[in-house]
Amino acid sequence: MKRFAQRFAGVLLTSCVAFGAFAAEMSAEQKEAASKLQAKGGVVMPLAANTDSLTVNLSTAGKNAGDADLAIVKTLPKVEQLDLRGTAVTDKGLADLAGLTTLTQLHLE
Repeated sequence: MKRFAQRFAGVLLTSCVAFGAFAAEMSAEQKEAASKLQAKGGVVMPLAANTDSLTVNLSTAGKNAGDADLAIVKTLPKVEQLDLRGTAVTDKGLADLAGLTTLTQLHLE
């Protein structure tokens, strides 16, 4: 169990460092948008170390994430993956995703 915890901590640290490097390339508005989502319990991070694409997970925020948050997601650059499982997002909120041309995976279960 200790070994798992150490590995998990390492992955988490690597993700934070990678997002920090990517955040340097984002505009002030985009950084603020990511911070708003994270403050609600969402996760915004690079998809991989060798890309500037993002993955956004709002399932970690649960019912605290709703339609208004999708308007915030839309301001982020290159969102490829979006996880909305267990959120309060409605069909009306999903209309905000129309402009996300880089979105390749959407989780709605």
